[in-house]
Amino acid sequence: MCGGPAKRDTDTMDTFVDSAWYMLRYCSVDYTDGPFDPAEVRRWAPVDMYVGGVEHAILHLLYSRFFTKILYDMGLLDFTEPFTRLINQGQVINHGKAMSKSLGNGVDLGEQIERFGVDAIRLTMIFASPPEDDIDWADMHPEAMVKFLGRVWRIAADVADVADADQGTGGQTAATGDTELRRITHRTIDEATRQVEAYHLNVAVARLMELVSATRKAIDSGPGAADPAVREGAEALAVMLSLFAPYTAEECWAALGGLDRVGPDGIQSVARASWPVADPALLVQETITCVVQVNGKVRDRLEVSPDITEAELRELALAASGAARALTGLGIQRVVVRPPKLVNIVAALHAAENRYHLAENGGVVAEDRREGRVVGHQPDVPVALLEGLDGGLAVDHGRDDLAVLRALLLADDHPVPVGDGRVDHRVACHLEHEQVALAD
Repeated sequence: MCGGPAKRDTDTMDTFVDSAWYMLRYCSVDYTDGPFDPAEVRRWAPVDMYVGGVEHAILHLLYSRFFTKILYDMGLLDFTEPFTRLINQGQVINHGKAMSKSLGNGVDLGEQIERFGVDAIRLTMIFASPPEDDIDWADMHPEAMVKFLGRVWRIAADVADVADADQGTGGQTAATGDTELRRITHRTIDEATRQVEAYHLNVAVARLMELVSATRKAIDSGPGAADPAVREGAEALAVMLSLFAPYTAEECWAALGGLDRVGPDGIQSVARASWPVADPALLVQETITCVVQVNGKVRDRLEVSPDITEAELRELALAASGAARALTGLGIQRVVVRPPKLVNIVAALHAAENRYHLAENGGVVAEDRREGRVVGHQPDVPVALLEGLDGGLAVDHGRDDLAVLRALLLADDHPVPVGDGRVDHRVACHLEHEQVALAD
């Protein structure tokens, strides 16, 4: 073809052709008798998780599925789908828009890492949302994660300090430590493990934050840094945090003496430490905190058994002192019970005829059931500020074009009956307008 010595070029196809089956080649990169070793592919494939942008649905994902089905028909594969699970990760935007040079809204990642540290930047992104969602960098605050990582480090340093002063555990096991902190530690291990496996990474980080607070409290106002349960919590933190902030976790692990624990492969790193395992006995909760609400506002908290029945929890909630005070002078319309963690009491006025009141100045007012007070004649208060009223309306008395708050606040959809003759019934049309506005 070229009129002289030449070497055949086999790389003539689009890169998408190669990427459509490269995951199969990865299973046996040194295999020379074919495109891949079928035995190794059977061992490793299909891929457990594919993470990519949604645009790949009509590009790489489509091509890979096409190739896989053809190779299956050829007898080279024993599966028809190349990927077991898919996550379309979100995008980091800025001020509501994708970053671009033309918009001038780009963020210099190198500058952010230099300023806050790579662990803090990574944690900021992970904690901001589930991996599938977009995050707006304009709303992010990496400095908060810098403070959090500092708290983690101080816990490890405090535990290390007492050990260096020979005030440590003295051979004691974690089982001899503070029981309450151990319960929190093992509940965190259990919850964080499940959240990581479900790819709810932001929730897993939130659980680590709770463990940091509990461990810090135990050091400052509890058994102290020398307690074996505190060391257990600090070590569990270092290992679990290594998934998200490996550099900080490595420093903590070293301070806790982790580098003295050489693994079977001779590598001294928190990355090689065994993932902590929750003790089932410490996961059993003897009591659970139940929140008691009256019209959506927390009025009391009860410590109840995890196995409490709906009827039992209802009775306890209605007898709770905080709920009783909030219900003074009011009736009960409904009680929503979600054992063992929540009871919401929906209050109502005792008598329907008392729903509306006339203030001394003659204005029609609404009673705010949640606060147990009457909202008076306030013609200058915007409707939006009165949306919290439950079971009534507010009227600027003395005007024909009354601004009426009505939607979602009364039990029916009919015009408000006003029997005292002081309010013009032309309010009905304005009332309907308010209903539409609030519904929107």
